[in-house]
Amino acid sequence: MVPSRTDPIAIFDSGFGGLSVYRQLRETLPSETLLYFADTAHLPYGTKSAEELASCVRAAIGRLMQLKVKMVVVACHTAWTGADQVWRQECPVPLVEIASALVASMEEAPPKRALLLATEATVRSGYYSKLLPEVFDRLEYLQQISCPQLVTLVEEGRTDNESALPVIEQLLKEQKDCSFDSLLLACTHFSFLAEPLQAYLGLPAIDPAAHCAKMVQRVLEEKDLFARKSAGNERFLVSGDPILFTRFISHYLDNQRCGTLFPLVIRDNISHRESSLCHNRLSKQRDNVLTSQTENS
Repeated sequence: MVPSRTDPIAIFDSGFGGLSVYRQLRETLPSETLLYFADTAHLPYGTKSAEELASCVRAAIGRLMQLKVKMVVVACHTAWTGADQVWRQECPVPLVEIASALVASMEEAPPKRALLLATEATVRSGYYSKLLPEVFDRLEYLQQISCPQLVTLVEEGRTDNESALPVIEQLLKEQKDCSFDSLLLACTHFSFLAEPLQAYLGLPAIDPAAHCAKMVQRVLEEKDLFARKSAGNERFLVSGDPILFTRFISHYLDNQRCGTLFPLVIRDNISHRESSLCHNRLSKQRDNVLTSQTENS
């Protein structure tokens, strides 16, 4: 397929964390139309096997191509580190992925002793334990910690210092005084916890979201795909509950421009069933709810 300048940029995530990347893209590229795809029906990605992740990613690629996007931004470390070969081999449009953005964000100050926070699947994949020593010669020590508790904090909207610090202290008390020089946020959920993480550990958090937006901008330039003006119709697509996702948009995106949120059917290749969220009647009911919420806000 040949992408067009007027086609949207797709942002893919398993759920809500990729909104941190969406936020940066919206700020950096205001003329672009963004299409956010959240595979919330298959959460959590962080505990899935490589085979399960490949199945989810393959289904997502198929659906995104049906939606005619000009680029895919993989805003989920787990989806990339656990199934990067599926993305590389089966996605026919330009790709920008969050792992390369994380590496790029460290180039100005290469780490020597790094603490990396991620999901269980990302740690298990060994992706960063192999990649980072290859890229950064001065890296002497890398500790990776699986942090499902931090994902839960973000999904419950408890990202303020008062709510988050007790959980962070319990999880990372052994790492507090270990002479790390870099804190790597290898899950996009954790962007929303950068402030309390920095406050507790006394380390600057390396968040790849901003570099991801810069990389998208560079690829658009290289491929001559810059939109001259926004085509509008910005959309948030979810394979799970759209009402729940609406709450995250209002909580985490503040007053940024958002589009219409509606449910998306995606083939569940793991359980071999389809989501029932796409019945026209249900879609219409939920659209009416969202319209009412907007009018009352």
